Amino acid sequence: TEIIETIEKGVPVAILGETGTGKSLLVRGIKDKLLRSGYSPILVETPSWGKNLYLFLAGKILPKKGIRSLAGVKKNLLPLLNPLILTSFPGEENFESILPEERERLTFEIIDEIFRRLARRNRSALIVENSSNLDRASTILLRRISKTPCPILITATEKTAPVERCATFRLRNFSLSKTKSFIRHILCVPRVGKRLADFVHKETHGNPGHIKEMLSFLIDKGVLRISGGKAELQSVPDDLPDGMAGLVISRVDRLDPGSRAVLKSAAVAGEQFTRPVIRFLSREKGCSFYLTKLEKSGLIRRINGGFAFTTNTIKEAVYSSILESQRIVAHRMVAAFLEANDRDKLEAIAFQYNAGKNYQKAFSFFYLAGKKYSSISATREALYYYENAYQAWRKTKGKEKDGIELLLLMSKMHWILGELEEMLHLGELALALAKRCGMQESIANALSAIGLAYDEMGKFEQATLCHRKAEDIYRQLQQFPRIIDALNNLGITALDAGNTVLAEKKFTEALKLAQERKLIEASLADVYASLGYLLFSRGKLSEAVEYYKKAEKIDEQFGNIRGQAINGINIANILMEKGEYSSEEEYLTRALDIFTKISDIRGMLLAMNNLGELKRVTGDINSAWKLHRRAKRLALAHNDPEALTDALRNMGLDKLDIGDTRNARRYIYRSLTLARENIDKSGELEAEIARLSYIVKVGRGNRGSCLRRIEQLSAETGNRFAVERARAILQEAPV
Repeated sequence: TEIIETIEKGVPVAILGETGTGKSLLVRGIKDKLLRSGYSPILVETPSWGKNLYLFLAGKILPKKGIRSLAGVKKNLLPLLNPLILTSFPGEENFESILPEERERLTFEIIDEIFRRLARRNRSALIVENSSNLDRASTILLRRISKTPCPILITATEKTAPVERCATFRLRNFSLSKTKSFIRHILCVPRVGKRLADFVHKETHGNPGHIKEMLSFLIDKGVLRISGGKAELQSVPDDLPDGMAGLVISRVDRLDPGSRAVLKSAAVAGEQFTRPVIRFLSREKGCSFYLTKLEKSGLIRRINGGFAFTTNTIKEAVYSSILESQRIVAHRMVAAFLEANDRDKLEAIAFQYNAGKNYQKAFSFFYLAGKKYSSISATREALYYYENAYQAWRKTKGKEKDGIELLLLMSKMHWILGELEEMLHLGELALALAKRCGMQESIANALSAIGLAYDEMGKFEQATLCHRKAEDIYRQLQQFPRIIDALNNLGITALDAGNTVLAEKKFTEALKLAQERKLIEASLADVYASLGYLLFSRGKLSEAVEYYKKAEKIDEQFGNIRGQAINGINIANILMEKGEYSSEEEYLTRALDIFTKISDIRGMLLAMNNLGELKRVTGDINSAWKLHRRAKRLALAHNDPEALTDALRNMGLDKLDIGDTRNARRYIYRSLTLARENIDKSGELEAEIARLSYIVKVGRGNRGSCLRRIEQLSAETGNRFAVERARAILQEAPV
């Protein structure tokens, strides 16, 4: 009653508690009351593997029909729903090249619009069970729609609710006295013996679901006696099952054969299942009769036109009681049924085939799921399914070409996530497999991936060797776009190593080849961006912007969102030097949003450090400190010494700006030491410039030696612009 009253006031409600405390039972009671009050409840049951889906919630809250009429003036955004709810609204190609955070924002916008109108028209109430299993995007969507005038009820096993500003009700296990009261309620008796209450509370720890199963078991065993209105325990059974799962199995064993067959079929089908799949799987003619019988027994319940187990504990217990050979056959049957009748459920089909040990089919569907998530920049989800595809490929001993492709796809995902050791390891596995098969193109692709990892690790000689070998192979195969990639990679490695002459030579060679072959490809955008960075380091800002703009145009044309983000940071650096802070903040904020969306850790660190610098320059030291401290934590978590060097230097400069010279010195010198330890010349150069700022501010230290070191590092890295910055600091300094 208290929850219903809270819901009717328009306040979202969260029911929290561990399995067995009665969340689902309470939800069903609330749902019935809402129905009687004229509401139309929308019940969403999140599967245990829901975190590896993307916007799962959207497919559950949007109607199957009449969406166009609910879209209002936002009909042009309907194509964004196609990959989520398998519609076919025309115009999806119009959104292919937009940035991922913009795509996600517009997707939330159209879902929110449709749901608001639907909720108003149908007087809807949204109930989300097991919200702890929702994916990131679904959780954001849930927070957004919790602000609609629609009653929201959420259940979770976590200690905190996923939605802010909601009323929280916590369900806990019973104390001994409440266990005794609960037993009286279940058995409909006025009195309960002390031995029975003590025994049940000790064995179940006061968990309501466990108590119910224990009482059912004791009654069936004939050791629980009710006489004169009092329930007493006569003796403890010798074959007392172990825990809740053991009690469930004991109960299942006492079912009639038909009910048992249907229940076991359901356990193989999953946490949720439909009548057709159970009928197909169990081969029971009286399938509907047995499902109704199981529902009355409290083992399963109805949900959204299908059924679900009352608790996941029951499902797992039933599943564990099935012989492995029978499980394998059943999983294959479920997978075949879904493939024939619901092929779009790629993830469910893949898991069913995998559990049925049909690894060839599992590989195919895991791969398709990975491609699906990669196409919408859901990097973590894509990596998860590619990893599963690779394990299935290994078990089925499939084509070497497929294995190499998966290894390189996983390597690319780790590259985006900034996990260089994993990227390098997978690249080396791909190279070994490609060499064993004599596949030249795959050898070159693997060498490129390895070279990129080595370059990021500061191992420039190894990186150069890999990129040269890759270039030679691409030239033999006359793959001109990949030759351009290899030349650009060689130039970037040379630039990182401080050889600007060689870098310029490689970039120019790549650009000339692209012009000769009239190649307008994503690889050309990388070359333009590289030339832009080279010109920026030489202080030629206007020319650098021209190249960045060219790169940005091509990246937009090919939908290369990561390239757009990097260009944004490069342009922001130039805007910083020009003092155009408002435009710079727009570029950096957009870049951070993109990198966050695609889980690009290195990009996030770069954007955070740059955005923090901007906040410091514009006087918002508090925001700058928060961004730099966040960057420091992220760099430590992902073992990125270069990003950590940047974060520590910036934290030192933040402290310097507020006059905390003691801590400023500590952070700046830690940054300098770390850069030297990791032979990070660019990081050391920036740290020396920060040290010069410190010397000037406090009036102590050798400015001359610091400037000489800056000049030396500037020559070694080819960053001539750094010397100008250092001299500008000295010019502003008091004598």
